[in-house]
Amino acid sequence: MTTKLGKIYVLVFVALAAFKINEIQGASSATMQVFFEAGCPYCVNAFAQTIRPVYYQLSSILNLEFVPFGNAESFYWDKYALACAVDQIDDYDAVVDLVLCMMGYEDSEHGAYTSWEFCSALAGINQDYLYSSCVATTLGQQALLGMQNKTEANSDFLGTPWISFNGNSTISVQNYINSQSSLVAAVCDAVDQQYWPSKCLNQGLLVEGSPRFEAHDKSLPISWRIRNKVDKEMNITEIMV
Repeated sequence: MTTKLGKIYVLVFVALAAFKINEIQGASSATMQVFFEAGCPYCVNAFAQTIRPVYYQLSSILNLEFVPFGNAESFYWDKYALACAVDQIDDYDAVVDLVLCMMGYEDSEHGAYTSWEFCSALAGINQDYLYSSCVATTLGQQALLGMQNKTEANSDFLGTPWISFNGNSTISVQNYINSQSSLVAAVCDAVDQQYWPSKCLNQGLLVEGSPRFEAHDKSLPISWRIRNKVDKEMNITEIMV
């Protein structure tokens, strides 16, 4: 006969076992929240040069969350369009495709405005309906206010573009969006290796000194470990794999 105390022990054991399994498996994805403004040239550069190309190579392990506000000083209604899209559209892939397309043009400070029609079609979004149901109504203002509240709630925020990576939005992680290699390294290193896409396995970067680097380095063939040692002595701190 199983006693009440025995049942408690069993439940505790099962809970600890589940915790250990999750701990061993590690994270299956990383989340990056991006604070930006539609008319911000620095934001456009970050999206075009880093965020967009890296996302489409690591989309299986990188989740993007968008907060389009900044200082909301865009001269066009694109500030409402992006806020409405993020706030009103439930299709994650459609929203990501729309934002990455609208913000990924470097030919103009207001590329988001000029690319609205093209990017909506690309993402499969009915722009006329979004405009009439949100952008041109008080819902657009409410959506933008929601983005403002999220921005102001981030105590680390200093200006756009700004990111929060897995909940860390300090200045130390802002360099992740300065280059593709930095962002690839951060994402791959935050995710368990069993979930890595080919970008992490074949072309990704491991940050030296991280647990992932040490574990991976020991698993490499001797020829690779020798090369890594040489690279280290030559003060090369990022190792291609």
